[in-house]
Amino acid sequence: MVRNETFQEDELRELFGFTTNVRFSVTFIQLLEVFK
Repeated sequence: MVRNETFQEDELRELFGFTTNVRFSVTFIQLLEVFK
């Protein structure tokens, strides 16, 4: 059970990092469009 919980935590952490990177990329692209 401990291994399973750790696995789920790692998955959530990876998913959170991925969504954060996507949001950052979108925001960065929008900023570039504004400064064109």
